[in-house]
Amino acid sequence: MDMIWIKTYENFEGNVTYSAKVKDRYIHPVDKSDMSFLHEYFTCKVNGNLVASCLILYPRISPNKFIKGEPAYSIYAGHEYLFAEKDDRFVMIFDLKAKKTGKGYGRILFDKLVEYLTSKNILKIYQDVDIDNVSAQRFYERLGFELIHKGVSKLRYQLLLKNYKK
Repeated sequence: MDMIWIKTYENFEGNVTYSAKVKDRYIHPVDKSDMSFLHEYFTCKVNGNLVASCLILYPRISPNKFIKGEPAYSIYAGHEYLFAEKDDRFVMIFDLKAKKTGKGYGRILFDKLVEYLTSKNILKIYQDVDIDNVSAQRFYERLGFELIHKGVSKLRYQLLLKNYKK
């Protein structure tokens, strides 16, 4: 799929740089349809070196999907995720990566990610974690995420930004 980057947000604080690159749309490789989901690639650099990153996925109203008779919000990341929300002030994050574990890079990224999303009036974050990834589960729980669904291979966590533990 073609990715089109349309703008970059950057913030410099001493030796730490945060940036969000916006992906405006995906063009389906076969039928050339516009997938029109908004994604951002959020990064954290220390002394110019990339130390942590994640993908922020924003929802849209799904034109033909419903949950309990109400229009569903959907997020696309390889397949479609459906959400029964009242409004679109939530995101899902994927692929959180830190250069080294135990160095605090994930926490640094998350502090700025929450600040950035709060400035955009986002109220909550969803995150799926592999059921076998206990260290990631502990990390998200320390940040204030709550387990809201246990699937066969994934756990779904939710963080209300007002409950974020700095």
